[in-house]
Amino acid sequence: MPRIVYMPSTPLNVFVSTVLAIARKDLDSAELWLIDQKNIDSNHYFDSIKKWTDNPFLKIRIFSGQEKGWKKKQERHRNFKLIAQGLHDFQPEIIAVGSDRRLEFQYAMHIMKSSKKPAQGWYIDDGLYSYAGRPYHKINDNVNKLLKKLCYGFWWDEPKTIGASNWIDQAWLFKPEFSIAPIQKKTCSQLKPSWLTAPEIKNLSKSILSTYGIQNSKLAELEYLDILLLVPHPANLKKINNYADNIHNFIKMLHINGINIGIKYHPRTVEKDPLHFSNYTNTLLVPSEIAFEFILPFLKASTHIIGDISSALLTAQWLRPDVQVTALLDSANTFQNEFHNLYEALGIKYVEHLQDLTLSNHKAEL
Repeated sequence: MPRIVYMPSTPLNVFVSTVLAIARKDLDSAELWLIDQKNIDSNHYFDSIKKWTDNPFLKIRIFSGQEKGWKKKQERHRNFKLIAQGLHDFQPEIIAVGSDRRLEFQYAMHIMKSSKKPAQGWYIDDGLYSYAGRPYHKINDNVNKLLKKLCYGFWWDEPKTIGASNWIDQAWLFKPEFSIAPIQKKTCSQLKPSWLTAPEIKNLSKSILSTYGIQNSKLAELEYLDILLLVPHPANLKKINNYADNIHNFIKMLHINGINIGIKYHPRTVEKDPLHFSNYTNTLLVPSEIAFEFILPFLKASTHIIGDISSALLTAQWLRPDVQVTALLDSANTFQNEFHNLYEALGIKYVEHLQDLTLSNHKAEL
């Protein structure tokens, strides 16, 4: 039975890792190593998965990613020692990761190669980068490559885009046929839709939501939402003119028309509610740290999900074809305009402005 280590770092990585592990539970012996975690003492994902009754993992480990600057290098070297010991103990034949730009993953692959028992590298779908690619900056990337090699080792391989490094042999994707060319050069396999909605995954979703205080009456609030608004990544938010004002006006209009709305900030948002949406009554603020994919099973069929440049919109379209998904892409915004063709190819509807939205399933039309 093959031995596989999953190395997720983001909430979406955790979701895809658990989905694949459950699907392959009769085929593999698996461990889960949460890497680059800001919180290791009270990590909701770590705690929830350990308590998960359907847990397919023989062991779950967590690795810190709290430090910055030069202390970061020391922290990584401490992690490397722990990773080397874990690899020695488990001897995996496969190492799966959501980003092959993670030092922990490349170091693990290097260790297994050095031990003369090389492991296969698997890329598990990280969402948008799999289909849009990562912008390549020749000078910056070459400088980064040199620094990584000098600081950590000449085993470092700088991929031009995520999933394309020489360490990756196979890619597991939601939609392989739409992935970018460098990933399609790998052996590609599909994450089957039935895996994504397995009862075991819904049980884990409930467990994770409960650790964030979403259970019973709060879970019912989630099930009654008419609209779920996904706030962009903090970096992307700065590129969108008048975003906050437009959204505040939108929420006021929804309340006047009796439409229930939930708002979820991007997981990378540091502050709890920087745009002050919780000031509105009857507005559900969904904890930003929760992977959107763990929320999807509890939305009603008529829910309208609205976002912009987001992996969450892609997975919503694929995991829940019964909900309505719309992207806000302003053609006057150079950054957003780059995604028109991609969203159109993936079957995601988009509008330029909030006033262009038609809420046909609800109590009002804009």
